Amino acid sequence: MYDANDLKAIVRFEVNPALFETDTENEEFYNVDNYRGTYRPSYQDLRVACENMLKAGTNAEMFQNWYCFVSNDLADCYEGMWTFTGDNGYLWPNNDYDQFKAMDNAINNIGIYIGCYEEEIKSALLEIIQMADNYEFNRNHEPVDWKLTKSQIEEILQEFIEDTAGVSNSRRELFRKIINEECDAENPLAMRIKGYGCYGGDKVFDCDWDESRKLITKLFELDGNPYYANTLGYIYYYGRCNEGVPEYEKAFQYFSIGFAHDVIESMYKIADMFLAGKGCIKSPETSAHIIHKLYYGCRPDFCMGDDAKFADVALRMAAHYQRNGRYSEAFYHYLEADYAIKKRLKKSDFFGDKKVQDNITKSIAEVKQHLEPGFFKDKEITRNPYWLFDMIDRECKSKIEISHINENRYRIKVIRPKGEDVGKAMVVAPELERVTLTRAFASEFTTDEPIAYECKDKFNMYVDNIKYCDENTYSFCMGDKVIFIIKNANYILTKNDFEKV
Repeated sequence: MYDANDLKAIVRFEVNPALFETDTENEEFYNVDNYRGTYRPSYQDLRVACENMLKAGTNAEMFQNWYCFVSNDLADCYEGMWTFTGDNGYLWPNNDYDQFKAMDNAINNIGIYIGCYEEEIKSALLEIIQMADNYEFNRNHEPVDWKLTKSQIEEILQEFIEDTAGVSNSRRELFRKIINEECDAENPLAMRIKGYGCYGGDKVFDCDWDESRKLITKLFELDGNPYYANTLGYIYYYGRCNEGVPEYEKAFQYFSIGFAHDVIESMYKIADMFLAGKGCIKSPETSAHIIHKLYYGCRPDFCMGDDAKFADVALRMAAHYQRNGRYSEAFYHYLEADYAIKKRLKKSDFFGDKKVQDNITKSIAEVKQHLEPGFFKDKEITRNPYWLFDMIDRECKSKIEISHINENRYRIKVIRPKGEDVGKAMVVAPELERVTLTRAFASEFTTDEPIAYECKDKFNMYVDNIKYCDENTYSFCMGDKVIFIIKNANYILTKNDFEKV
C-alpha cells in the first residue's frame, strides 16, 4: 500500500522515469487502487516536476505518460484536484491553488498543442517554472508591476479583446503597460488593440487619432487587411488628423480597397461619396446601384443573425426613397434601420453607432410629416398578405397551423424551423409602426369560401412558397405541390399580433 508521500513523489516526477513507461515490471506501482492516502498537489509540486523533467531529458512519450497518469488515473486520489476558485484564475491567480490550476492548464497545453517536438516541450517547461517564480514575485506587488510570461501576455491580450468592463483600475493599468510594450515590439494584436482603442477612446486608452492612424497604417502595411484600409478611410473622411478638415481623396483611395474586398462599410461610404461627389465624380445613379445591391445582400444576413451593418445600409436605402419623394417606402426602410440599430446597441456601443441611431430617429420624424393623413392604423385589413410572403420562402420548410375561430374567421400561424442554416423572418408593417424578427408569426383572415385542402393531413402541413393565382386566390405550396388554397380572403394584421411574437 502506498501513501500520500508516494503521490507527492509521482506529481513531482521524483520517481524513476521508467515508472511512467508502459512496461509490466512496474505494474504494482501503476495500480491506482494502491493509493488510498489523500494529497492536495501544489503549484510548487508542479514547478519541481518541470525541473525534474528537464534534468531527466524528458522525451514526448515520457511526458505524455506522466501527465496522463497524474491528471487522469490518479485524479480521484487527490484532495480537491479540480476545485477552481477566483475570477479569471488562470490569468489572475487569487491564491496558491489558482496558481496550481494555471500551471496545470499550461502543462496540459503541452500535450495538446506541442505534441512530440521535444525542444518546444523544453521551452514550455521553462516557461511554467517562470510562471511559478513570477507568481511569488507578483503576490507582493501591485498588478501594474507584475512579471508575466510570453504566453500569459498573449492570453491577457485575448482577454482584453473579449471583455474589460469588469476589470479593476489596477489591472487596467497593467493592460495599458503590456499593450504599450507589445506595440513597441510591433506585436500585431497589441497594435490592433491600441489602434482601435485610440479610435474614439475606450476604457483603457484616451482618444488619440494620430496614434490610431499610425498604428492602423502600420498594420495595413504589414498584412494588407482591407478592414484596416476601411478604418483609415474613416479617419481621412472625417479629417480626424487634419483638424476636422476632410481628406476625401485619401478616404476614397482607402475605401476603394475595402470596396474591392466586399467590406460593407467601405461599400456604403463609397456610395456616399458618389452621391455627393466627394473625392470622386458625382454620380447619384452609381450610389443608388451600390446601396440597392448592398441592401438585398445584407438583409438576409441580418435575418440569419449577422449584424451585417444592416442598420447603416437600410438607413441609406430609406434616404434614397426620401430624396425621390417616395415617403411610404422610405418610412418602411427607416423602421428596419431603427430596429437594427437598437438591436446592435444592446450588444455594443462602438464609436459612431449612437450617431447612427440619432440620424435614424431624426429622419423618421421628418418622413412622418410627409405621409398622407390616415396612414397610421391600429389594424390593417388587406387582400395582400405580405407578412405571409415575408415568413414563407424557399430556403426552408415552414409549418402552417390554421385554426377556425368562427363561421368565416380563421387564424393562420407560420413556424419556421430552427437551425443554423435557417434564418428568422423580418416582418415590417409601416402602417402599424411595427417591426419584428421572428421564427413564428400568426394573424387572422376572413373568407366566405372554405379553405381547399389538397393534403391528407391538414394538421401537419408544410410549405415553402406562395403562388398568386387569380381573383384573390393564393396557393400555399411545397415545391410545386399545392398544400391548401385560400380564396377571396381579407387578411387582418394588428399591433397585438406583433406583441405576441
